[in-house]
Amino acid sequence: RSADATMLAGTLLALAISVRRASTLTEEFRCARLVADCFGGWPFARLASLRAPGLEANVFFRPIGPPAVAAALDSDGGLCGTAQLMKVELSRATGAESAGRVVAFTQSVSVAAAARRRGVGRALVAFCEEEAREAWAADGVDEAWLAVATENEAARALYDSLGYQSCGEARGNLLLRKRLATGAASGRGSRIVACEAVDAAADASAADRRAPLSGGVGWSPLLSNLGVQALYSAVPLLGVSLLLAPFG
Repeated sequence: RSADATMLAGTLLALAISVRRASTLTEEFRCARLVADCFGGWPFARLASLRAPGLEANVFFRPIGPPAVAAALDSDGGLCGTAQLMKVELSRATGAESAGRVVAFTQSVSVAAAARRRGVGRALVAFCEEEAREAWAADGVDEAWLAVATENEAARALYDSLGYQSCGEARGNLLLRKRLATGAASGRGSRIVACEAVDAAADASAADRRAPLSGGVGWSPLLSNLGVQALYSAVPLLGVSLLLAPFG
């Protein structure tokens, strides 16, 4: 097992956290609230962006298919971090050389204030990389990309330590990319073992963690995303308090 995998396993054991996909609308809304806490904005708008990024313009990419929302949970089941993973086609804003390439893109990496500087962000990014390898390697996706604000020194240091390299700067963001490892030595087994070692209850969601990401939109995700938009539009009519009640 690699030194990085060993360090990640030790971090997960010390924190007693597991990383998996958010599987319900309630979980996704809690992730959206955390993103709003970290980056600002309205939780319902963040929810719409997490579930249907293609409905809003992005200068760096065009999403291909539905996204995945990663949730980092502590031993009590509390949300301590989240991130969004997408398969995207890069735009010309990323540079003439990379325009048109299809890559994995991770964004909205958010960690709760009480859990920062404890390896949660590292675990989220590692999870997204492994999901991308498993889901899209057969489609020729061999790079993971990120965009980070140029003034965010802490995040830049984290991604540098994870092997991401700068490939340009645009619109106040530093673009970072990393070649995704292939084959059995990618470390996916170590990541899953680490999560299961910390929390045996995570076995129940192992199938969700390993399920491949769909390459197409399909009717079910489309109807689900339209439902989110309807919920978002209903806020002025029903009031925020009423709509937030089911989410606790």
